[in-house]
Amino acid sequence: MNGIKEVFIALVPDDGKMFQPELLHCDLDGVDIKCHSCPLKQAFQAAGLSDGEVANVDNGTFEGAGF
Repeated sequence: MNGIKEVFIALVPDDGKMFQPELLHCDLDGVDIKCHSCPLKQAFQAAGLSDGEVANVDNGTFEGAGF
């Protein structure tokens, strides 16, 4: 899990300014990273997508990356 955390945080653009990630939890059971800002989420919501649809986009992104 530490490797996943390191890769995810390393790939956050703009030194984290855009998404403002906060590591909440990391151990052998999982990783929780909260992004305090997300321009993609804001755009999806402005386009009328529901919270569930936005979550599905996030899940698909991580699944597509092999997580």
